[in-house]
Amino acid sequence: MPMFAHGESAGIFSIGQSDWKHRIAVGGDYKTPNDRIGTAAYSLNGGMTWKPAQTPPHGYRSSVASNTKSKTWITVGPNGTDISRDDGKNWTALKPTAQDPPDADKNWNALSLPFVVGPKGRIGKLRPDALKP
Repeated sequence: MPMFAHGESAGIFSIGQSDWKHRIAVGGDYKTPNDRIGTAAYSLNGGMTWKPAQTPPHGYRSSVASNTKSKTWITVGPNGTDISRDDGKNWTALKPTAQDPPDADKNWNALSLPFVVGPKGRIGKLRPDALKP
């Protein structure tokens, strides 16, 4: 997909789908994790055509998954976690609440909902209420 960042440390790092037609690809350049350009694209026709996100995630993202119950997409990376409620067109930061550790949204590498994993054996679990609008 030409809309993604290019280079030896850049590209697509994860593709997720919620059903046969809704798919999202995330990535970017892990050497420049705060660069938002070329970090997400979505398909509404099973991957036949792709469009870049109108409001991309807040930097490089290494994993994406769909929470079909809440109709929310979640993507994680070293500098944060983003969610989309419109099938990947627009992404907003998912920020920790006062009850969460201050870095609850950062330093994740992969996810298999409701769990996320990070470096050195770090594991987190998404609270069910975290995705409520």
